[in-house]
Amino acid sequence: MLDAVTHKGGKYGDLELPFIVAVGHAADFPEDEDIERALYGSTVEYAYDSGSTFSRKPDGYWTATYDHAHSRVSGVLVVNNPAPWTWTKNTPVLWQSPDPASLPAPIFPTWATA
Repeated sequence: MLDAVTHKGGKYGDLELPFIVAVGHAADFPEDEDIERALYGSTVEYAYDSGSTFSRKPDGYWTATYDHAHSRVSGVLVVNNPAPWTWTKNTPVLWQSPDPASLPAPIFPTWATA
């Protein structure tokens, strides 16, 4: 997932329009947790004397170590088994960029959002 989004997200230059990267999985259907980790980074728990807090590691598409990493990609649209005979049965899911510098992605009525 991460490799596909990184590869596709680096194409076409600056569009000045919302840019959605579509990823179809024909054989390997990742779980939502796998997609979330690839896009937003792995979760990590930090323990302190006063308690603990959860955060994300900078190993996801939108959580690189520099400011506004991949902000030109507004969202990633994921669909499992994208074939003409399954299109009406499978609902694409839009994962939106958390970066305020990203242009908002349009959400079509037939899409779900994560």
